[in-house]
Amino acid sequence: MSEMSDWLETAIGNSVLRGVALSIPATIYAALDSATQNDAAGGTELAGNGYARTAITFTTTAAGAGLFANNLCTFPTATANWLTITGMSIWDTITAGNMLLYTALDAAKYVGANDVFQFPAGSLTVTIA
Repeated sequence: MSEMSDWLETAIGNSVLRGVALSIPATIYAALDSATQNDAAGGTELAGNGYARTAITFTTTAAGAGLFANNLCTFPTATANWLTITGMSIWDTITAGNMLLYTALDAAKYVGANDVFQFPAGSLTVTIA
């Protein structure tokens, strides 16, 4: 996971530099994209056919300060073919909301009817440096 959204960059800057309280979501959600997002959240999230954003959690790693890795994240079973997944993003709500982070996948992934898409534990990392 390599990029922060404009929204998150501004929220962190306002919190640290201006004392504006940063509202921390109790749950964050992974989204799958058929066109990779950008800093302004301009990508295309999947919709329909059983797709829904899924709660995702992260843990710190022993590799160093500011490095976080995901726990297992499993999306609902596709009820019909999904568009090809080319990226993913992290959001502060299960629908709409503010995009926090995004990245392109290393390789596009097709999800057909009855398939289950997962991010295995440790497959997504975030470095705060």
